[in-house]
Amino acid sequence: MPILLQVPESEPWWFKGAQWADADVQHLRKVRACDLGGMIFLLDTSLNPLYIPPAPLKLMRHVYENPHEVATKGKAARKLMLSKYSPDIVGRLVAAEVERIKGSIR
Repeated sequence: MPILLQVPESEPWWFKGAQWADADVQHLRKVRACDLGGMIFLLDTSLNPLYIPPAPLKLMRHVYENPHEVATKGKAARKLMLSKYSPDIVGRLVAAEVERIKGSIR
């Protein structure tokens, strides 16, 4: 079971007050996949089955097997987010929209 931790202060301001999960690695090592007639279930030591559809499993396997590709995509995604959604850029967009609305109600 994941434990929720406070996001460290060293992270960007928009994470302030947020939490993220710290996976229980020992528990994850006990989880086993079970293929029952083409349907995949995850079983942990409590034997409570969790059904996983095939598409996400294929994506998770691809991520696991291609760490370089994942890192490259992650860096590109970060660059895109910073270029389109930085506080400065979003602030200018919001200010422009406020001005547009103010102009339409005069």
